[in-house]
Amino acid sequence: MIVYVVGIPGVGKTSVLKKAQEKLKDFKIINFGDLVFEKVKDRVKSRDEIVKKLKREEYLKIQIEVAREIKGIAKNIIVDTHLTLYTPFGFYPGVHRYVAREIPPDLIIVITADPKEIYLRRIRDKSRQRDILDIEVLKLWQELEIFYATNIMYEYDSYLKTIENREGLLDKAAEELVKTIYDLL
Repeated sequence: MIVYVVGIPGVGKTSVLKKAQEKLKDFKIINFGDLVFEKVKDRVKSRDEIVKKLKREEYLKIQIEVAREIKGIAKNIIVDTHLTLYTPFGFYPGVHRYVAREIPPDLIIVITADPKEIYLRRIRDKSRQRDILDIEVLKLWQELEIFYATNIMYEYDSYLKTIENREGLLDKAAEELVKTIYDLL
């Protein structure tokens, strides 16, 4: 089974996955961005620079390469990623359709949160070099993430679930994620 756990940066999807990890023993959790960064770390300082510094064609080629590597890692895989990215030029696919073709998901879980909470999380997170974006941009971005997840759902006959990660309720979001995955398995 291939599960995409997606959401915009700052929504807390990696935190939800870390909290759920001990109950997901049957799954290998893979952070897509970390694998892409490993391939380009000699050219960029952080994951947050990848989409800003690489040309589109090169970025897509690396994404497809990473997707092909992921395919054979384990029987049950959870891919922690962003379906959409924010760039100086506008929004861009974080998972291009050619990447999804290599690792088509059985289930897509979109982690969501109130855009105001996302805004505050992004400001507080000193471990990343995230752009400070307006709350309305974050709202639009989150809507695009869900829209793109819906497109992938139709294209690959996947299930789609949204899980809200509200401030202070990380355990609840993690429990819902685990239940959703194992109910489908």
